[in-house]
Amino acid sequence: MKVKYITIKLDRNTIRKIFLNDILYIKADGAYSTIKLINQDTFLVSRLLKTFGFLTEKFNFYRAKRSYIINIDNSIELEKGKKNTVTLINNEKIEVSAKDISYLQNYIVSLGETPSAINSKGGSRKTTNKLIANITNN
Repeated sequence: MKVKYITIKLDRNTIRKIFLNDILYIKADGAYSTIKLINQDTFLVSRLLKTFGFLTEKFNFYRAKRSYIINIDNSIELEKGKKNTVTLINNEKIEVSAKDISYLQNYIVSLGETPSAINSKGGSRKTTNKLIANITNN
C-alpha cells in the first residue's frame, strides 16, 4: 500500500512531508491553516482550509463545522449532549454540530465493529448517547 502524505512549505528553502495518518486535525485560522499532528507538532501554513478539502473526498477526514478537518482514524470517542464532541487520541476534544455527530457515528460504525459495551437497546441515556469506537486501520 502506498503511503499517503501532503507537503507543506515551512520557509523559503524547506518543504516538509506530513503523513496523513499523523494528522489529528487541520484548523482554519483566517487566511492560514494550522495542522496538528499526533506528536503534538503544529504547523501554520498559508493555505485556506478549503484547499485541504480533497482529504475529505479520498481519505477518512471529515469537515466539522467551518473551522476543522478532522482525521477520523485518529478519533477515539464521539459524545452527544449539550456539546457534541469528538475526542482525538491525544484526548483533545473538538466541538461539532448535531448533524456532524450523527453522521460521524454512522460512518465510524460502518468502518468497524462497535464495542459490545455499547448497547442501543438498553443502558442509561448517558451510555446510549456515547459511542466509543474502535477504528480499524484500513
